[in-house]
Amino acid sequence: MSNFFTILGILNGALALGLGVFALGINSRNPIYRSFSALAIFFGIWILANSLPIPIESVRSIALAAASLAAAANLHFVQKLTDNKNIFTTIAFYSGGIVLLVIGVKMTKIIADCSIATPDNGGKIWLTIFSIFWTAPVFWLFFTSRETIGTKKYQLWLAGVEYFVFLGASGTLLLLTHDPTISLGANTIGFLNLFTTLHLFFLFYFFVEYNFLKLKIILPNILKKIVGLGIATIIAVNFQLILNLAFPSGSSILINLATIIVAILIFNFALRIFNRHQLFKTVSFETFRGVINNFKNQNIFYRSLDDLKMNVQQNFANPAGIELAKVIVLDLENNVPIYPELEKHFAKNTGYLVTVEERYLQKNKKIECPYLEELEMLGDIIFPLFQNTSGLIGFFAIRRKTDDSIYVEEELKLIEGAAHYIALALMGIIYTKKLREQSKKLREDYEKLKTLDDTKDAFIANVSHELRTPATAIKGYLEMLVAPNFGELNEKQKDFAERVRKNTNWLIDLLNDILMITKIDSEKINFKIEDVAVQPFFESLAAKWRAKIEAKKLRPEFAEARSDLILKTDPKWLGEILDRLLGNAVKFTEKGRIKISAEKAGDFLAIKISDTGIGISEKNSEKIFDKFFQTENYLEKGDNSTGLGLAIVKKLVENLDGSISVESKIGVGSTFQILIPLQNA
Repeated sequence: MSNFFTILGILNGALALGLGVFALGINSRNPIYRSFSALAIFFGIWILANSLPIPIESVRSIALAAASLAAAANLHFVQKLTDNKNIFTTIAFYSGGIVLLVIGVKMTKIIADCSIATPDNGGKIWLTIFSIFWTAPVFWLFFTSRETIGTKKYQLWLAGVEYFVFLGASGTLLLLTHDPTISLGANTIGFLNLFTTLHLFFLFYFFVEYNFLKLKIILPNILKKIVGLGIATIIAVNFQLILNLAFPSGSSILINLATIIVAILIFNFALRIFNRHQLFKTVSFETFRGVINNFKNQNIFYRSLDDLKMNVQQNFANPAGIELAKVIVLDLENNVPIYPELEKHFAKNTGYLVTVEERYLQKNKKIECPYLEELEMLGDIIFPLFQNTSGLIGFFAIRRKTDDSIYVEEELKLIEGAAHYIALALMGIIYTKKLREQSKKLREDYEKLKTLDDTKDAFIANVSHELRTPATAIKGYLEMLVAPNFGELNEKQKDFAERVRKNTNWLIDLLNDILMITKIDSEKINFKIEDVAVQPFFESLAAKWRAKIEAKKLRPEFAEARSDLILKTDPKWLGEILDRLLGNAVKFTEKGRIKISAEKAGDFLAIKISDTGIGISEKNSEKIFDKFFQTENYLEKGDNSTGLGLAIVKKLVENLDGSISVESKIGVGSTFQILIPLQNA
């Protein structure tokens, strides 16, 4: 038996030491981890000392020192668990441990030789102090839990229960199994080290690592099954007694089998009753996580605020046990506070508020919470909803159906993530509303501008039309004036008359171009799409322009098109386009040649008109198609162009579903390319 205790002691001591080192390695800066590590390490040394191959006196000293320091570390751990930061309390605990050690050193035969039944006075003193150090945490934890709220209250209460169960089980086992002839140290190491190691594992897993939610889920389930098993056992035992009385000569095997069947049936029936009436409430973390994930997986874009509110309430209400899940939007347009105190608080703080905690602070700690009334009206917890990282736009409030206002840390983190998601959805709704309003305003502005533009076009068209009539009359009279039928004019008169005629022609061309581009913009020009044989079309174009080009001593080059090419377009307006481009080429070319070609390019007919004229600078290549734009080269040449010719060309090409581009270089010439679809829709 002693070998068994020795092996058990070595294993438990090693586990305790390993647990202490592991906790220290996880987070050595956290005071809870540090104090727990000290407790586990001292306890491990206490157990292992009895298994060391050293003299008994050394074993006694090491075990005594470790046991005394473990007791002090136990109180220190509970101090940190309760968030007590008083340095004097810490000093007092470890001072008590040292006192405990001094008493043990002076009073001989405490650990190795004192019997539990008859310990000497020194042993009684040491045991009394030692017991106080281990039992005090129970009262301290229960007392502190009454002074706290929220998750911390639940944590401390569970820790107190765990300490109480550990001490009660250890004391009971020690009293039931102790041997007065065996030393106190042997009894302690033999039976208590196993329970203490389990105790350390419970402390570390559930409290040091902050996995309180698991306790909240596990404990009610375990308790439910224990109670169900107890009821089933009691009923089964009584059922067996009744069977024995009713059938004294019956088969014991059948009676035992019937008893087992009844016990199983009663156990399952009890669990069903417990589940149906929710006698043992549990929190299903996975269900809660599923609710949050289901909400996040839905579309973030909502048509309206009402849709978002309804979706939030439906997602959170039943599965998560939440009675109210409400989205509150602030009055951002008028900047009028709806919840002034809360809005003032969240203007400086981004963390959520727990109503029960704020109520506790104001009632017991005398800390003013001016927003408490608004909190209580909204729910258990209020999460602020921010626009990006700043700019409060609303709140997310939740309230549970039951009076249990405790939310464990994992739940709060999940809800906080959902609150960020709600904030994004709310921002989408707000921005969509603003965009709709801006779109409506832009639409109204567009209609106004379109009306003004139409009015402008109509005015320009009317004025141009009215001016063209007298300009044409002036041109006619000038031509008659310079004719010899009305007498000879001297050279000066001829010069003046020629200047007037030239400017009158320019004015008429300008008025015609204005009328043309106004009609195109107002879609008053009709396009008649028909089949056009490309080769005959360009032959007629060459015949029309060859003499004009040669008259300026330029070389005309008309490349022949394929005879089978058929173009589906409007020949009238295509001719207008080419006439204007050829007119510009002739006008701005003094020497060289004018070339025109047409060839198939995919689904388009590519028409190129090239010249060796003055050219266009690169910066003006994109501007020449603008209305009334004239390049510096044109102005230097002294040309009286209207500045509308290329703008008209571009609009006509686009109306034929084509495109136009230009490549040009100053002093070298220009090449205009037009792409006209072979099959115009």
